[in-house]
Amino acid sequence: MNLTKLARDRACEIRVPNECLPTRETVVLCHARIMGISGMGLKVSDWLGAFGCTRCHAICDGREGDWITYPRVLRDLMLLEGTARTLAILVNEGVILVPDIEHRRPKLNKIVPRRLPHL
Repeated sequence: MNLTKLARDRACEIRVPNECLPTRETVVLCHARIMGISGMGLKVSDWLGAFGCTRCHAICDGREGDWITYPRVLRDLMLLEGTARTLAILVNEGVILVPDIEHRRPKLNKIVPRRLPHL
């Protein structure tokens, strides 16, 4: 499935406050820039992308916006939140299939305190 095409006519999930464009025509798949996952000659997978309008995309990439208002850590957080919302949408729509495996923590044996020897 081509997620870049699937991003067309979607709502922006990055949602930069007071900057996000209300039109769905500008929404594209925005990829995160994470050391070790992406870089020179290494493109990040589409599964680590967020649906984002051109304005939010430009701010998260650092091409637009004020560096004081949007420091790197805040831009990364907004993109990460958008990626999480996008993944939730894709799971709910059945684009990403997640097996129904019940994850339980292993049951721990009852811990009995050790008795100290009498001196």
